[in-house]
Amino acid sequence: MDNNSLSDLTPIYFLQTFILELMHASELQGQKHCEQLIEHIAKTAGCFFEETYREDTHKSELLDKESYIELILGLKNNIGGKFSLASSTQDCITVTNSCCPFGDRVTNFPELCRMTSSVFGGIAARNFGYAKVEIKQSIARHNGKCEVCIYTSPNSAKGHPGMEYTDTTPVKEMQDIDELHSRIELSMQQIWRQHSKKPAKKHQPPAIR
Repeated sequence: MDNNSLSDLTPIYFLQTFILELMHASELQGQKHCEQLIEHIAKTAGCFFEETYREDTHKSELLDKESYIELILGLKNNIGGKFSLASSTQDCITVTNSCCPFGDRVTNFPELCRMTSSVFGGIAARNFGYAKVEIKQSIARHNGKCEVCIYTSPNSAKGHPGMEYTDTTPVKEMQDIDELHSRIELSMQQIWRQHSKKPAKKHQPPAIR
């Protein structure tokens, strides 16, 4: 595993890697069920980003709410988003966003919102045992902004639409995660070597107050 920091993520690296992995998955599984492919890639990539965050912050225990918020906001903002915390209660975290990491053309592909749902939901479920992610508004649906609610208990999620996630990870998915780790690391090394001589502004994860 590289010791490269999560704060070194760039929009170019993320989108290149995401597209490469989507193409790889499409070659293996065909073009059907685009949302399912995006969800699969996002869940495994979320594991990688969480592991990198843990290495950066030297955290080995389950993440608390503040660390979880720091991780998801830092990740999204490092890849070109403008996410911020709107509210946080015991069982629900709400974040908003005014700039999609995928750019203006995301309005042609609202299924890419599944990526956000799966990354947020997968990380939350691993650390809190359960998550449901409701995308109330999204730039991809022409709302002009994104509003995402992450419910961390079945009771708080009851009656709300959204995708549910649990902390169970099948063995096959763990194998996929390991394979994805290797491919992402290779892509990271190649892209970082290409841009190593170019100064780049790094976006630090936001402080949680």
